[in-house]
Amino acid sequence: MFGLTGYDILGWVVFGGVGMIACAWGKLKDRWQPWVLGVALMVYPYFIPGGLFLWGVGVVLSTLAFVAKR
Repeated sequence: MFGLTGYDILGWVVFGGVGMIACAWGKLKDRWQPWVLGVALMVYPYFIPGGLFLWGVGVVLSTLAFVAKR
């Protein structure tokens, strides 16, 4: 239909979930860095075509969100 594979959809779900957790944690702790990275994790899959680039950006943003937590 749109050229989406199961791995693309899995990436959307995984990184969207990580983004929701980072966003909620950032809001709870009143820290803007994890909140912004969480929003970015939830939004970026809509603008990335998919494949390895989708997973690469997601891993980088997730790592930054984890580092920003500390």
